[in-house]
Amino acid sequence: MPRQSVPRTLSLHELNRATLSRQLLLRRSRLGVVDAIDRLAPLQAQWPPSPYIALWSRLARFERADLSLAIEERRVVKATLMRVTLHLVSAREYRPYAAVAADAGIRWFQAVAESTGLRTEHINDELVEFTREARTLREIGDFVVARIGPTGHPSATVARYALWELLRSGRTLVNAAPNGLWDHYRGGHHVAADVWLGSARAPALRDAATHLLRRYFAAFGPASLADALSWSRARPALLREALAGLEPELVTFRDERGRTLYDLRSAPRPRDAEAPVRFLPKWDQLLLAYEPKTRDRVLPEHVRKATIAVNGDVMPTVLVDGTVAARWDAREAGRTAVLSIAPFGRLAAAARTAVVDEGERLVRFIYPGAATHQVRFTSADGIPRWNLSLKP
Repeated sequence: MPRQSVPRTLSLHELNRATLSRQLLLRRSRLGVVDAIDRLAPLQAQWPPSPYIALWSRLARFERADLSLAIEERRVVKATLMRVTLHLVSAREYRPYAAVAADAGIRWFQAVAESTGLRTEHINDELVEFTREARTLREIGDFVVARIGPTGHPSATVARYALWELLRSGRTLVNAAPNGLWDHYRGGHHVAADVWLGSARAPALRDAATHLLRRYFAAFGPASLADALSWSRARPALLREALAGLEPELVTFRDERGRTLYDLRSAPRPRDAEAPVRFLPKWDQLLLAYEPKTRDRVLPEHVRKATIAVNGDVMPTVLVDGTVAARWDAREAGRTAVLSIAPFGRLAAAARTAVVDEGERLVRFIYPGAATHQVRFTSADGIPRWNLSLKP
């Protein structure tokens, strides 16, 4: 890595402001939707409205139709990528991320398959051919069951497990629209990536890993290799090799724990800047971009358990002065839309006013057809723990 006699130590505040700058949370950007998704690194998309709210909080003139059109025109696609979770990624950058996800997923699938006696020589090629037309998970499951040979396990159980391992590989299937749209909550269809996005040569694995790591540091740096591994769940040896290859582009720092942090030389690192109130959606990538013990640059330890559940579920949150200070929920009753905010502690009067102002804009974005819009403060008991009520 780049040699520095004494790497500068970055304070927690400096790391906070650098991260907010990369995530377009210090000032709304005028980037277009596709360029913004590339800049932010793929957006978490388990909950359909999440990418829309994430972009609304980060872009200056964002409308729902902007993202919906990009999905429908296949410039943006929904797929299972980092940490085997759903993301929105641009079509032009899908393959590098998918290649890294596939590297870990396929290795694991092959090991499981061999231990259970599954015949896997042709199953992936056959699955690609079968999904030249969009298929439901049930249809894909039936297809996989029909092609599994005798094993020492109940075929249905093995097939179901095999199916998810194939899907998690990230190499074969993407979600066909309307999957990814704001209000699409039903089970969707899956289709071969080469059919949906057009065939293209897969990048070399090392090149794909280098691209992923460069995008990671651009979106979340300065950060450690352990942070990048936690975010991506890539094979450690693969990312270490990519890190070595990025050496000419990187500079090193230390954090207050003494960890080595890496960053792109030209990336912005403001030592101080005003951080306006921002609302983050469910599963916002900002809260999942670092290993759990080092998320305190944006997520104070004393509110972590109230924000991220043991199963990894991440609540919608409010940033005040750059750190998580509240949870929020929105729902519509009759023709009244209400945004409820549960602070984790006392908010100063100016902060409460700023939260209400930003909250009013958000509730109008979520429920544009409501006759009236309200913002109210409540206790944590007033916010549903799993926040599943918001179905605009």
